[in-house]
Amino acid sequence: MTLLITLNDFTGPLVPSSWTELVRVVFISVVVYAFVIASHRVVGKRAASQMNNFDWIVTVAMGAITGSTILSESITLVEGLLAVFTLLALQYAVTRATVQWSWFRHAVQAGPRLLYYEGVPLKDAMKRERVTESEVLHAARDAGHRSLSEVSAVVLEADGTLSVLPTPDDGLGTAAAPLLSNVNGLPDYLPPIDDPARIDADESSEDDDDGSSSDDAGSSDAGTPLKPVG
Repeated sequence: MTLLITLNDFTGPLVPSSWTELVRVVFISVVVYAFVIASHRVVGKRAASQMNNFDWIVTVAMGAITGSTILSESITLVEGLLAVFTLLALQYAVTRATVQWSWFRHAVQAGPRLLYYEGVPLKDAMKRERVTESEVLHAARDAGHRSLSEVSAVVLEADGTLSVLPTPDDGLGTAAAPLLSNVNGLPDYLPPIDDPARIDADESSEDDDDGSSSDDAGSSDAGTPLKPVG
C-alpha cells in the first residue's frame, strides 16, 4: 500500500474551489464590520473598554464570533450578527446594573486590592491575588520610579493592571488615603483623611513654608542697597 503525503494533508486546500467563496468572505466582513461599529456607537464607549473582567470576556467573545461568522460557512450572517448584538446588549445591561445597584456591582466585579503600602509589601494579599514581588517591582519601574521609597502604594485594579501611587513631595504618605477609599485590604493603621495628626502636619508645613518665604523676602530686602532720592 502506497502512502502519499501532500501539502494538503497538513494545511488543507490553499485556494478555494470557487471565487464565490472569496466574494462571500469579503461581503460578510464588510457587513459585520459595519454592524459592530454601528452597535458600538449605539451602546456607547463602554462597549469598547476593558474596565473589568466582564468587558474583557465580551471583547474576546466578540472577536471569536466575528471571525467564525466571516470564515465559517456553517454559521449564517444573521446568526453571527445576532450573537454580537446579544453580547453587546448583555454588556449594556450589566454595566447599567452595576451603576444602579451596589450589591450587583460587588457580585459581578472584583474590587481593587492593596498590595503594597508605605514600604510594607502586603504578602497575604499578594499571595491571595497570585502576584509576586517581582511583578510589583516591575510595575514600579514601569511607572518611572528608581526605588520603592518613591512609591506610596501599589494597587491591583479590577481589570488586572497594577496602579502605582507615588510618595508625595511633602513626605505625607497619608495623602494617598483618598484614592484608597474603595480599595480592599487597607491596613488597620491607615489614618483617615481627617486625622488630627495629619491636619496638624499640614498646617505646620504651611506655616514653615510661609515663614521661609517671609525670611527670604526679608533677607532680600535687607540685602538690597537703598538709593538716595533725588
